[in-house]
Amino acid sequence: MVNKIDEKQLSVLVDNALNGHDDSCNKELCDRKSNFDQTNIKDALRPGGKKATHQNRIPNRVLDKFEDILIKNKTVLFEKISKNNFREIINFLNSLSKNIKGIGELAVYDTSKRLALQNNINVDYVYLHAGALEGAKKLGLDIIKDESYLVLCKKQNKQFSSLSRLNDAEKETFLCIHKNDFENLILKSK
Repeated sequence: MVNKIDEKQLSVLVDNALNGHDDSCNKELCDRKSNFDQTNIKDALRPGGKKATHQNRIPNRVLDKFEDILIKNKTVLFEKISKNNFREIINFLNSLSKNIKGIGELAVYDTSKRLALQNNINVDYVYLHAGALEGAKKLGLDIIKDESYLVLCKKQNKQFSSLSRLNDAEKETFLCIHKNDFENLILKSK
């Protein structure tokens, strides 16, 4: 049974995220939109030279190893970036990270996303992992497997009109950050 969600309350959460009234979501959305002005592998891996909060469990030596591999493969990486296709970027980073214990799909996604945004490349789907996957399930959104990735079904993006105001990268952030708020949006049956 799919839960009925209070669309008005969901819209308020989206408004707060987009209008800067939600500190955690706003910082993440601003970072995704404007923090990167050129292709920079180090910034893509560690924005502003620091680990993202959800990377704290990854040892620095593991991130350093991933960074070294990205830099060694920068020529091919920039060829992938020049194709203006997010899937090219994430697939390439996935292939490079396969033998690095501690670099999982979230680190690959975040790094790919930052590289894409540095180069004005749109993320092509709402990629789901960890908190974003939990948030999507709580809202009852349709999840499909595309290649080896869990993503939101494209037609599903129209289920809640307020979510359509977010691009795919923003939706991923929103679903992750607000996953615990969604339980309060479920309308009780009468």
